[in-house]
Amino acid sequence: MSALATVNSPLAQTDVFPYVVADIGGTNARWGLVTGVDSAGNYNIEAIQTFENTLHPKFEDSLAAYLDSLRGVEVARVCVALAGPVLGDQIEMTNINWSFSIRAVEKAFSLRKLLIVNDFTALAYATSALSEADVIRVKLGTQKNAPRAIIGPGTGLGMASLVPLAGRWLPLSGEGGHTAFAPRGAEELALCEHLQREIGYVSKETLLSGAGIERIFTGLAAVRGLTVAPMSAAEISGMAARKEDSLAVDTLNLFCGVMGSAAADLALTVGALGGVYLGGGILPKVREFFLQSPFVARFCEKAVMSHYVEDIPVFLIVADEPALIGAAALLAEHS
Repeated sequence: MSALATVNSPLAQTDVFPYVVADIGGTNARWGLVTGVDSAGNYNIEAIQTFENTLHPKFEDSLAAYLDSLRGVEVARVCVALAGPVLGDQIEMTNINWSFSIRAVEKAFSLRKLLIVNDFTALAYATSALSEADVIRVKLGTQKNAPRAIIGPGTGLGMASLVPLAGRWLPLSGEGGHTAFAPRGAEELALCEHLQREIGYVSKETLLSGAGIERIFTGLAAVRGLTVAPMSAAEISGMAARKEDSLAVDTLNLFCGVMGSAAADLALTVGALGGVYLGGGILPKVREFFLQSPFVARFCEKAVMSHYVEDIPVFLIVADEPALIGAAALLAEHS
């Protein structure tokens, strides 16, 4: 399997190939082997494999399993995009109990370079290479040569931005998913108060994640005085998409509405006149429901700044392996 992206790669020499890239979230680790780049900067990513993180107690075990699967291919460089902040040599992952030292892993695996980046840093960088076929336009607008905002719910809620700088793109990561949730309307306020009693601080990620869908479902039931059996996010989303359960439909509509508010918050914060890109594992799976949801209406509800966000285009990323493409390009930048 290959993944192609047009990126202005600084790599001219061929002796750096092959190298390994990975996208590691709270649930799965997705690995691939970058075998080359053509004159247009298209990366060829092969031997893509997905491992469940529960199968490997440590990051090193997941890396070793993938390298073993390559059956003797010599690898000296690895770029890993992972969930959580990257603040130095010691990595503490978010939503999974993995921690490791970059330098120690380089030494243990005889690597020349182990580059660790935030997963949404890689996704942000990938947006500079996406074609029209790689995205669905969720909202019309005028795309300018200006910063882009990237946001997406999955196991957690990732955020990043991409800034044009002297003919190149500079990705900036952050942990905006952990900023506070701002409820709108009586029922969202009641839901927020319910969640505060249960867990304390209510962040955007508290609602905008797989676990967040489950919290919204049970929280709305509690607010409405209903008794429901606990269900997984996939079950709730499936019932909503099939219109089989009104509470599930309301849950997913609220999720999409809050997503619209959060995406616009990020757009205002970074001045994303270059567009907002939606990633993560949840939205593509409920694409048809999402496109008919309150997302766009909530995105545009920003009072005196509504005129600002109304002209910002929004795209849903549907490309295969966008974070791997971004990781491949980022490692090229650091080689």
